[in-house]
Amino acid sequence: MRFICVAICLMCTTLSFSQSGTWYVGVESGINFIETTDDPKSLDFNKKTIQGGVFGEYFFSESWGVQAKIKLYKVGEVFEDSFFKANQLTIPVVAKKQWGKRFKFNMVFGGFLAFLSNIEATDDYGGQFLKDTSEAGLTLGLGFQYGIIGDKLIAFVDGSAFFGFKNRGYTEGFVSLTNNTINNSQISLGVKFKL
Repeated sequence: MRFICVAICLMCTTLSFSQSGTWYVGVESGINFIETTDDPKSLDFNKKTIQGGVFGEYFFSESWGVQAKIKLYKVGEVFEDSFFKANQLTIPVVAKKQWGKRFKFNMVFGGFLAFLSNIEATDDYGGQFLKDTSEAGLTLGLGFQYGIIGDKLIAFVDGSAFFGFKNRGYTEGFVSLTNNTINNSQISLGVKFKL
């Protein structure tokens, strides 16, 4: 919760010091790829799911801005014959750098806070790893956008990755145990509108 408050304060501070900035709002949807330790062939577990969200962006210069999203998608992990899966509501807040005029290339980097819900797990999956339903981590992404109507209506395609910090299980290696975290990658299509 502190993460969200700090992000909102930073965005408001940026807005108050830079009145010449530009605001955008948008929607996006696409494919979510769940990264798992083991292959879930024989389990009721789909590694490809639908994801979507809404977002706001504020550009305080021609090429630099901040972006905050609210996204919903599936996450999970598979160890041998056990698994867990859940819905995750994610709030990434990132810095955004873009290059170009009408056709632009962009890069994002930042962090996220997330909350798990509708958790399903096999009986032998370690329940101690699912007691904490919050998540935090890093996010990185690359994308392209094109101004359909100048900079008023913009279509885009983005690829992003989410790397969770919290331990959601262990995998036995040759020498030691490896911590497993929630990791996802996504491809999104969307539009954004200039306010």
